[in-house]
Amino acid sequence: MDMNSPAISMMHRSGHDRTHRRAGLATAAAATAALALAACAPSNNVDATPEPVETSTSTPAPEFEGASPEDFIIPAGLDAEAAAEAVVEGALTSWDNAGANDSLRDRILASDESFDTVITEVVAENRQVAVENLFVENWESVPSLVDLANGSADINYQNLQWFTSTAWSQDEKPENIEGFKTSRDVLAVQEIDDGDGNPNTRRIKLDYTTLTNGDKNEGPESSGETATMIIDLVSDGKQDRIADFEVF
Repeated sequence: MDMNSPAISMMHRSGHDRTHRRAGLATAAAATAALALAACAPSNNVDATPEPVETSTSTPAPEFEGASPEDFIIPAGLDAEAAAEAVVEGALTSWDNAGANDSLRDRILASDESFDTVITEVVAENRQVAVENLFVENWESVPSLVDLANGSADINYQNLQWFTSTAWSQDEKPENIEGFKTSRDVLAVQEIDDGDGNPNTRRIKLDYTTLTNGDKNEGPESSGETATMIIDLVSDGKQDRIADFEVF
């Protein structure tokens, strides 16, 4: 992937101290727990006679919500515009933001690893789910798909850094109305001849731009730049997969 494309050049590492962020998350969680305990305390007007209670096991930590296989399924038989949107606005945008939700905070707080280690683990897991469901088999032998996988993982890493810096800090920074995320918007689509005459393959050329919600937080705002992408798709009759890729 061209590292100067708007999907990549707009990203910058957050300068927020990760230790401070972890402490902030822990403080928020502790405050929530304290409020919950206060709400459960008996009032002076309630009969305080103890009642037998059942011993229960501890509640398991909420399941982490990372990349899902369904996010990367491109149905076969779509027209060029719908296929382009499914790939770019659907699958690639989902990959960019995979894990950017409240379950990430729970995972960070439950981990004994460093903040950066947790983010790196999440990015690797998301990458694995994406390539298994979006790319053709033996994709590792296609240099352009390796570049796409690495570039998308880099965007996911940067997005998660920005998300954790902005998602839970509104009390301290009112400008952070919501956590930082990005999206890719298809602007124009053209199906072109791939030259092999195989009805199960197709080539789509499209223009797109990358948008952010930086107007609702301290993350970077949309640059307005556009890029062109060419995608080769292969169909098995049920699902299309990316067989080759170019962006410029």
